Amino acid sequence: LFLALYLVQGDISCISTHQPFTIFMHFQYRTGEKAHSWGAPHAILVLEFSGHMADTTRTNGLKGLLIMSYALQDITNLLGGPKTLGRPVRTREELLAAVRAGFPYTALERVIEAMDLTRDEIEAVLALPARTLTRRKQAQHLQAAESDRLLRLARVAAHAIAALGDAEKAAQWLHRPNRGLGNYTPLALLDTDLGTEQVDDTLTRLEHGVMG
Repeated sequence: LFLALYLVQGDISCISTHQPFTIFMHFQYRTGEKAHSWGAPHAILVLEFSGHMADTTRTNGLKGLLIMSYALQDITNLLGGPKTLGRPVRTREELLAAVRAGFPYTALERVIEAMDLTRDEIEAVLALPARTLTRRKQAQHLQAAESDRLLRLARVAAHAIAALGDAEKAAQWLHRPNRGLGNYTPLALLDTDLGTEQVDDTLTRLEHGVMG
């Protein structure tokens, strides 16, 4: 993923390739001799892009710092990369095609290993009854809807790794009851889009120093 940042008289220009990614903007500004920083969460401006983007944002004299959080490559690496997926996945469109074709069962095994997941947890997150999961293992292939749910899990896992620093810490966080999430574990909320959004929001706050 290529990300270019230009700061010219308070302007921020970003140019990306075709890979989707998320960036966070943290502003610092100066009045007289004092430097100020908007502390989290007020400083956070989250922008999500997919496809080619060339955009300029006027900051009115503020100095911006752009930080890339997690990218498509991080997610596909968690799924085992091209070797496991059986195809190159460099763009959102290629990832969509892989999901529609159904991920190999080994992609699920890679995520299970990385995030230290139990069979019961996988059955819940992927909404797969035990017998169906057994059949998928025998066939060594997941259906499209199951692959989409696995992608959601891998995306959140990649976000957790980016926020917390490594896979071990991310796995521990996903399994730990979280007061900001109603004392549910983050993992328990990944069976729905709304729950996943709550988990992503909590991780974003963590990235910017707000406990979650």
